[in-house]
Amino acid sequence: MEVGQPLADRHRTGKSPAFQFSEKFWSRVNQTDSCWLWTGAVDKDGYGMFYDSGNTHRAHRFAFAAALGWLPVDGVIMHSCDTPSCVRPIHLCAGTHEDNVRDKIRKGRLRVPAGAEHWRRRLTMEQVTRAREMYASGGYTQAEVARHFSVSAPTIHRAIKQLTWEERNGR
Repeated sequence: MEVGQPLADRHRTGKSPAFQFSEKFWSRVNQTDSCWLWTGAVDKDGYGMFYDSGNTHRAHRFAFAAALGWLPVDGVIMHSCDTPSCVRPIHLCAGTHEDNVRDKIRKGRLRVPAGAEHWRRRLTMEQVTRAREMYASGGYTQAEVARHFSVSAPTIHRAIKQLTWEERNGR
C-alpha cells in the first residue's frame, strides 16, 4: 500500500476536505469518553456519511484525513474500536483490504463458511464421515479414498485431517 497522497491531490475538486471541517463536521459528532460517534447520516452498515461541497465522504475517512493530512491511495481506514460510526482519529488506522478482512475474522465479525456451508464444497458430511472411516480402517490410502469420491487427494486429505469439515459446531 502506498503511503498516501496529500488531501488536495485526493479530493475531487482539488480542495482540501478539511476546509470546512471544524464547524460542519464537528456539529455532527458526539464525543463520549471512548468513541466519538457520528450523529449525521449513515449508510446501511452504520458508517457515517458526510456531504460537503457536493461530495460525499465516509465520516471516519474524513476524520482520519483531517487529523493526519493524508489518505491511503488504495487502502482502507480501519476502526480499532469496531464501531462503524466512530470518527475519533486515535481509533482509526490505515491498512489494506486484506488487513481489514483478517481483523474482522480475528475479532469474530466475519465468519468464513466451512464444511457443508462452504460454497465450493465437493462432499457432503455423510461422504466425509465415510471417507474418514475408510481411511481409518487402514484398507485405503487417501488417494484411493479420493478416487472413490471423485475428488482430489488434497481435498480428501483436508477432510480427513479436519483441516476442513471440522466435526465441532456442525461444520
